[in-house]
Amino acid sequence: MERAWNAVSQRIGEDGSLNQVCIGTGPLPSLEEYIKRPYTDGMDERGGAMALWFAAEMVKHNQRTK
Repeated sequence: MERAWNAVSQRIGEDGSLNQVCIGTGPLPSLEEYIKRPYTDGMDERGGAMALWFAAEMVKHNQRTK
């Protein structure tokens, strides 16, 4: 979990902007198309919500493991 958080937190700017958040994706015909779908940088509500959720879970995890 720590490794995942380290990777995710490196993509969160001090101003709350996010780097390389994938766009919303519906069903695609192949794994290759899913992997190559576009991403966005900057403010992103969906990506921001996921980052905030992950951060909250990390706080809970760290409190339990003290």
